[in-house]
Amino acid sequence: MILGGNPVYTAPADIDFAKLLASVPLTVHLANDVDETSEFCTWHLPECHYLENWGDARTFDGTVSIVQPMIQPIFGGRSAVEVMALVIEDPLQKAYDIVQRTLDIKSTDWRWKKALFDGTVEKTAWQPLRMSISAGNLNGALSNLIATNSAVKLDHQHLEVVFRTDSKVFDGRFANNGWLQELPDPMTRLTWDNAALINPKTGLAMGLNRHKSQIIRLKVGGRELDIATYMMPGQPENSISIALGYGRTHSGNVGNGAGFNAGAIRTTDA
Repeated sequence: MILGGNPVYTAPADIDFAKLLASVPLTVHLANDVDETSEFCTWHLPECHYLENWGDARTFDGTVSIVQPMIQPIFGGRSAVEVMALVIEDPLQKAYDIVQRTLDIKSTDWRWKKALFDGTVEKTAWQPLRMSISAGNLNGALSNLIATNSAVKLDHQHLEVVFRTDSKVFDGRFANNGWLQELPDPMTRLTWDNAALINPKTGLAMGLNRHKSQIIRLKVGGRELDIATYMMPGQPENSISIALGYGRTHSGNVGNGAGFNAGAIRTTDA
């Protein structure tokens, strides 16, 4: 059972998550949309929107916060908490009741009303943890890191590939939002697309046209990706930066086919 996410698309390429799913007799995917992972699962369960869901969370200091819905589920979706309650045959099947049990507060208790009003539960923050760091160990770790990076020799034929989430569609979860696709990238001004960002000096050494995008083939660990180039001033030399979240096949009518799937060459050691 997969609760949310889209690992067939987002997992490193060398894991081959789709092949792993095919080897399992029964697979269930809970998600908002029928995506790449849903296509390889036996069952797809509609997940309710986060604004339709009761839940809880913790802030940075450990304080418990209650997630409150704005509306009832419109299309009968279920939350991950409710699905797991069904699987383990929990006597409580509603997220509202499960949250109350977790906090050990009843709906008639004034503490419950106060928690809903404040948005947090009093006196639930973690106690500060005091720790010491050895300067010798820290310096040793930094020296090893510097030595490892220095051992890698880069040039215009042996480049470092850097993967990053996109400023608009993030890891691809918002790819079917036309408004976000239409929004220009803050650095490149690209819309509906991503590209391999290359330093102009490195690009010229590679024989690329500085004023015209070209399709290049990147080879990383036996995997290949054909992608358009974009000369980006300020990009470190001998490196290529590619935004994730594009090249999807099951995001919807809007997002399908937009851009290049950088995940095809991103492996576990990236």
